[in-house]
Amino acid sequence: MHHKKTSLKKVSPEEWSPKRELDQLPLLELPFSIEEVQQKLSITLDRYPVDGLGEFLGAAFKLDTQYLLINGPIEYAGTNAIVEMLGNEPKPKTLLTNLCNVFDLDKDDLPWVTELLSSPAFIVLRLDDNGNEVEMQRFHREGTASYYAQKYEERGHKQTYTVKKAI
Repeated sequence: MHHKKTSLKKVSPEEWSPKRELDQLPLLELPFSIEEVQQKLSITLDRYPVDGLGEFLGAAFKLDTQYLLINGPIEYAGTNAIVEMLGNEPKPKTLLTNLCNVFDLDKDDLPWVTELLSSPAFIVLRLDDNGNEVEMQRFHREGTASYYAQKYEERGHKQTYTVKKAI
């Protein structure tokens, strides 16, 4: 396979922290464990507890301009690693393709891939004083879009925020 070179870079907790509020969605399951991810990338992943699931290994990454999380349980050796994307990821197909390039995989090599590969379907709109609608952000889940519309409303500005499904 000959692929365009992509750049996968582990990001600091400070860079990832503001993005955690965006809701992460499972993108795909890798055909190897989190320990193997660590070996393939030649990096040390972070160890952290996940409520009700035990200890995990993982890290946040930036792949070109896209953010993602790769993680997996430590206690269940051999369990495949999971890749999560942000809830407002505009180009999931591009992220999938670039990840396959990083790990030298074909999409068919992946045990599971999300159905959410199109652009985010729920749009947060701001209605200004003149009746103009301005797109603020898009999300894959309606609940996340509604949460952000409410957060914008709570800022106390005079604008109204609504959520619409993209056509």
